[in-house]
Amino acid sequence: MKHTMKEKIYLISPPAGEKRRSYPLSLMYLHSYLTKNGFDSEVLDCDVLQWKPKDLLDYLKDEEAGIVGITGYTHNRFYAHNTIKAVKSGLTECKIIVGGRHFSALAIETLEHLPEVDFVVRGEGERTLAELCKAVYNNRSVKDILGITYRENGKVISNADRPPILDLEELHYNLDDFHKLKGNYSFISTMRRFPTSRGFSVLAGRGCPGQCVFCCLSSQRVRLRNVESVLDEIERLIKITGIHNVSFADPTLTASKKYLADLCEAIIRKKLNIKWHCYSRVDVPSEIFELMNKSGCVSVDIALESASPHVLQAIKKYIKVEDVFRCARKLYELKIKSFVFAMISLPDEQEKDAEETVRFLEETAPIIDGASLAITQIFPDAALYGIARERNLLPASFNWFDDYHNTYYEKSNLRSTVPFYIEHLSIDFIEKMRRHFEQLYFEKFYDKYALKSELRKTIIPFLFDWRNQTLRSKLKKIKKGIVRLPYTFKVRSRSSV
Repeated sequence: MKHTMKEKIYLISPPAGEKRRSYPLSLMYLHSYLTKNGFDSEVLDCDVLQWKPKDLLDYLKDEEAGIVGITGYTHNRFYAHNTIKAVKSGLTECKIIVGGRHFSALAIETLEHLPEVDFVVRGEGERTLAELCKAVYNNRSVKDILGITYRENGKVISNADRPPILDLEELHYNLDDFHKLKGNYSFISTMRRFPTSRGFSVLAGRGCPGQCVFCCLSSQRVRLRNVESVLDEIERLIKITGIHNVSFADPTLTASKKYLADLCEAIIRKKLNIKWHCYSRVDVPSEIFELMNKSGCVSVDIALESASPHVLQAIKKYIKVEDVFRCARKLYELKIKSFVFAMISLPDEQEKDAEETVRFLEETAPIIDGASLAITQIFPDAALYGIARERNLLPASFNWFDDYHNTYYEKSNLRSTVPFYIEHLSIDFIEKMRRHFEQLYFEKFYDKYALKSELRKTIIPFLFDWRNQTLRSKLKKIKKGIVRLPYTFKVRSRSSV
């Protein structure tokens, strides 16, 4: 690397036009690990900074950046692609490293379609990125670095995978680093889980033991932080924010019953006086839910996905529908709010299966506090992508780098850069079921608390961004608001089932 380039690592979240103030936690983990290992690094979240690619490039030019790391998600991948191209066009000598689950799953394809990218870091990036940056700045070979994909003599090479990091205490970020970031950030987020809608997030571990074919986190080894470390972070965030509402962001905090019991008992022992939320499996013993309740748990999200046993089998969601009902019932008895996730258009799903799912949500509505019905999407790092390919549900020419126009998008208002999984259900039937569920949602779940959450997350940002909205977007959102009005101030009654 030329001596004129600054030996510093710039970690970038690309500009995607999103209005938010939340910290980019994945980049903060990388930043903290690099700092602990003697590197100089800086995190730049372009959406929070309200930077466009040109603003980012101007800053990196002034800094004479030598290594730029760029992350990206499947839904905003085209913004990441544009950022990568912009940075390389202005800093031809700089090394561009990309990472995150999206690029990890498409490591070879990324190097084939984006010549501007020099390296792809696959999987958990902390150790890999540190070793790679050290090699780049010292002009050393990278052939022995685990978890990277790169070019050599015109060929794309993928080194062996790096095993997951077992001791998460090695990775834990320093909260003091958060205050040094450029931009107007906040630890506080709008969350529907709490009556005040305000809380902060904490991550207790990594991984999920589930094997769901639609999920990006399937079959990952679960690793958990030290309980005292988690509680120390919560106590510090309470002092910083003045808020006692905590949302555990782990995909399945309840995967380890022993860990969860230890966590709850420590919260009680330390008298943290918090209200907290988590995502939970449905196979949690009643005594664990009772302990969660005593420690301040007020809200739990559980995943049904489908109420059809054969669809649950097809998606490798190894639960029983009666277990979901039993879980929701126990939470209701403990006065813990529950939110149920469901999906439509899953592998092998027929119309009767989808109707069965919506019917289950109707029947359990008196004992749950909310539900969603999402259309199944295909992600490159989920097993569903391979299934869709095998069943010819994607065009033969499809790739994740060219613009993609699904004919179903033309027939409806469903628009996304992530393709839908459409197998046996027609788009007309899917729309019919969505309208049915929307009516159920308004009648059973929508109230002043839902409105309060929407005010913070959707309505107020929409009003302040009025000039940048298209006429179609304005009309759509106004219509959506009018539909909600009759349900806004009703008093929701909940009865036993």
